[in-house]
Amino acid sequence: MNANELRVGNWVEANSPMMQVKEITEHTVGLYMPGSEADPFLYDIEEIRPIKLSPEILEKCGFENQRYEEWEAFAYKDTAICASWDGVEWVFKYGYDSDLSIASCEFLHQLQNLIYALTGEELTYKQ
Repeated sequence: MNANELRVGNWVEANSPMMQVKEITEHTVGLYMPGSEADPFLYDIEEIRPIKLSPEILEKCGFENQRYEEWEAFAYKDTAICASWDGVEWVFKYGYDSDLSIASCEFLHQLQNLIYALTGEELTYKQ
C-alpha cells in the first residue's frame, strides 16, 4: 500500500483490524481506534493493510442490497451510484443499467476516496 492512496479518515488494518487514519507522513501512518481519545499509533506504511470490499462492508457503508434483473447490485443512499461484483472486483456505475463504469475498487479506502471525489461527502462506515 502506498501512502499517497490514503486520506485522513480512511479505514485500514494494522495490528488491530479496522482502524482509521488520523495522520500521514512520508513513511508512517498514524492510526487510531474510533472512540479512543489516545494518541494515534504510528505504523510504517509497509505495516498497513487495506480492507477488502465485501457485501457486508458495502452495507455497513450505506449501500443497500438490491436485485436488478438477473444480478445483484448495491445502491448508495439516495444517489445513482451502484456497485456490482464482476467476479474480480467491485464495479461502480451511475445507475443499474449504465454501460459506463465510474471506477473499479477492491478495497474500502479506495471506495471512500471515490465517494468523496464524486459527492464531496465522507463515506460513513458503521461498525
